[in-house]
Amino acid sequence: MRLAAWTAVLLTGVATGAMTCAALVVRRNRLIVVGFAATASTSALLASCLAVWQESQRADAVVAAGFISMGACIGGYALATALLPAVTRPRVSEFALSAPEPASAELAVVLLSDAEPEQYDPRAIAAILLRHEEMGAPLPPELAKPLVYTAERSRYERTGGSPARSTVTSIARSLEAALSADGTGAVVVPAFCDGGPSVSEALAGLVASGHRRVVIALLSVARTLPFVTALATINSHEATAAGVQVEIADPLWSSQGLVEMIAARIREAVGAEVSHAGVCLVEPGQPTELERGGGQAAEQDTYFAERLRSELMDAGVTSSRIRRGWLQWEEPDVSEAARHLAAVGAQRIVFVPVSFPTETIQTLLDLRYAADANSADTATGSVVLGAWGNDAALVRGLADAINTATQRMSEPGAGAS
Repeated sequence: MRLAAWTAVLLTGVATGAMTCAALVVRRNRLIVVGFAATASTSALLASCLAVWQESQRADAVVAAGFISMGACIGGYALATALLPAVTRPRVSEFALSAPEPASAELAVVLLSDAEPEQYDPRAIAAILLRHEEMGAPLPPELAKPLVYTAERSRYERTGGSPARSTVTSIARSLEAALSADGTGAVVVPAFCDGGPSVSEALAGLVASGHRRVVIALLSVARTLPFVTALATINSHEATAAGVQVEIADPLWSSQGLVEMIAARIREAVGAEVSHAGVCLVEPGQPTELERGGGQAAEQDTYFAERLRSELMDAGVTSSRIRRGWLQWEEPDVSEAARHLAAVGAQRIVFVPVSFPTETIQTLLDLRYAADANSADTATGSVVLGAWGNDAALVRGLADAINTATQRMSEPGAGAS
């Protein structure tokens, strides 16, 4: 029997397994190309097995070819899975600070957000998995990793994409107008923790256009690990050498106006039923390993939630009917928190995405699913509030944080931070 047929079985099996992995990971618009490749490799595999039969005319040879092809498919899938980090890992680009003359006296602001991409992007999933790996957080089994990509792609398809980044851009424009009204007159550009434009890219662009004073504002309650990682890419020594002052504004955990805005939305949703209402303060959640990497992020989130709890209690909501719930990783999850609220007598539960600046796949899909499931399980009414969005209170909180950071710039010894 010629060796060519057996070699073909092995190689086409590996190719079929690799194409199967690729089909689970690639964007939907590239799936048709991968589908054709997978169909071609599968057809070639079947043809190779047929060639083994034609050359040998032996049933045991065909059975052996079948087992070899299955093993080759598994091996090809495993090989492609092992190569996923190298293929999908975000490309890290370095942006040198070039400070041409003349310099602009106008302040510049980078509005940094950890908003997800508008459309499914395998690199965003790779960035999350890489962060988990670096911090020692739990990871799925190696062969199951492509299924993580598939699940996220499906979630994007169900929601039609994420509005998060477009909302960040809208907030940046409103913030620019607010700072102009304050007399600050700053240009505001958005940047993102994962994907472009990155904070270092935005900073390099502003410096190249003549700006020498830059404030980085965090669109977040807390300085979580994604922000810590993104800010670590800023080369403070290079900024100082270029004569550029970079100041990082505080996150929004201390913004009283933001707390009052969320409380007002909850009061409006509850209406006259305040004595029968329950409030679930919904947060995204993350592994404990990532919490440690975020420094004081957990404390900042807790402080913000407790201030909101205090506002709601002043409005007449019973303390036992205000409960925090997390969408993933942490306990209690949203479903458990909702069951607790129903158990203590809440007849209507308001789900509040308390630390979500923008609508995300989680708020559009996971949170609404949890609310619907709660209504079905507990026979209580459910109301899901929206994320902060481009609200005047949010813009005011950001502007106040930026103005405070700007004042720090004028202090003795201020520089890149």
